[in-house]
Amino acid sequence: MAEIWARWEPIAGLSAKYFIDSVSDNFDGFKVILSEIHNRKKQVSIVFENSVDLYRNADETYRYQLVLELDEKYGEYFYGDLRHVNH
Repeated sequence: MAEIWARWEPIAGLSAKYFIDSVSDNFDGFKVILSEIHNRKKQVSIVFENSVDLYRNADETYRYQLVLELDEKYGEYFYGDLRHVNH
């Protein structure tokens, strides 16, 4: 079965790109803290209060072939054209 990808459009008030500052899974739940690329002091916390069943951490720098496939199938600006995003 082939994957179907959809372009993520930023939610109003949120940045288009973030750094992952931390990921934790403990008694309090599963928590991800992100910071804006252009202003590391602006952070977003995502908390799943009852933890999650599964999560995976992957170094995407090794997925260059996938980037090439996405470019070919959806066009070169499918995931990287942020000219329309306000910063």
